[in-house]
Amino acid sequence: MENQPPQGSFQPGPATSLSAIVLTAAITALVVGSSMYFIMRDDSDTDDLGYGSSTPSASASVSSTPSNSPVSSASTVSWKTYTHYELPYSFKYPSGWGLEEEARTSARKETHLWTNGFGTTPFDPTLFSVRLEIKPLAEVRGDYQYGGIEKVISFAGQTAYQITPNQNPRGTGRIIIIPYQGKIYVLSTEKYELPEVVQVFSSFKFTR
Repeated sequence: MENQPPQGSFQPGPATSLSAIVLTAAITALVVGSSMYFIMRDDSDTDDLGYGSSTPSASASVSSTPSNSPVSSASTVSWKTYTHYELPYSFKYPSGWGLEEEARTSARKETHLWTNGFGTTPFDPTLFSVRLEIKPLAEVRGDYQYGGIEKVISFAGQTAYQITPNQNPRGTGRIIIIPYQGKIYVLSTEKYELPEVVQVFSSFKFTR
């Protein structure tokens, strides 16, 4: 006697198996398609906010490195020209900046520039200063090389030594040591990232 399937049991035929496979494939395609849709939507939203995109959108906040290019000549028309009362140098500076000379009895004969509240306390950064060093060149270079990188440059028509401090919490420091006519001049700033300061440096020259 042949075995008969129990009453009420279901034996899928070929057509039923094929329908199940098709239904399973359709459900899988629907799930995968929905997942891709939401992933692409999230990426699109991220790009609109300016994140994760190689090209920032117009609304994104983009940080920029301060430019060291000098300000245009048109904007320096109203600048003042400073000529030292004794030493042979001069430079130009914005008319709104303050200028301070040390006492004429000082051996260093320092000249400083301040602006926008700078210089009101001993802890404010120096925008630009020129001083006459009374030490030998090797000693002056040694004093300023500490914690900085030195390179030989041409400045104001002279061979000079430029030192860039490795760390300066007040801004971008710059020191230029210039031997000239048996004397040593030191130009310095703690705010070289300001275009106006770069222009002041560029305007420095020896007058005789």
